[in-house]
Amino acid sequence: MRRKIILTSVILVLLSIAAFIIFTGTSNESVYITSSVQRGPFEILVYSSGQLEAQSSENIVVPEILRDRSVRIYEIKITDLVEEGTVVDSGEYVASLDHKTVEEVLVGAQEDLEQALNNFDDAKMDSNLTLSNYRDLIVNAREEVEEMQIILDESIYESPAIIRKAEMDLDKAKRKLKQEISAYVLRERQGISKVERTMIEL
Repeated sequence: MRRKIILTSVILVLLSIAAFIIFTGTSNESVYITSSVQRGPFEILVYSSGQLEAQSSENIVVPEILRDRSVRIYEIKITDLVEEGTVVDSGEYVASLDHKTVEEVLVGAQEDLEQALNNFDDAKMDSNLTLSNYRDLIVNAREEVEEMQIILDESIYESPAIIRKAEMDLDKAKRKLKQEISAYVLRERQGISKVERTMIEL
């Protein structure tokens, strides 16, 4: 009898535990985490990766002349910039560019210009000097033609051989004069062409 009571008690305890587990495990009650409130600053921070873009913005481009490859400016650094979010109007200060690169290009251009001007002056002087020498040669050749003409005129009473030689000398002097004039014209054209090429380089 005693065994029956113990067995019944054990079964009842097990059934009670099973009923408790079944009915409490299926409960729909929400579990709230609570904490005590303390007074202090309240911050709302949002962290995100990426890039912000303003609703209204204006692209700032460098002047057209600085984008020209013939200017030979390949990199310009920004040395100063207004703070982000600053509202600026047309014509107001936005940024300052590094002027060293532009100054270096300007100095190089001035040196190139001076060199080209020197070359131009040299070309003109060289042309003038060369043409002056050729003019002297033409003057000498004309004088020689006149001299040979006088010799031919004075040899009218000489033998035919001397007259023939005087005629040949006169023809030779005339050919030389013609060659000197042709050489002068050619040198003049070359000088003009050289000066024009130098002017184009300017």
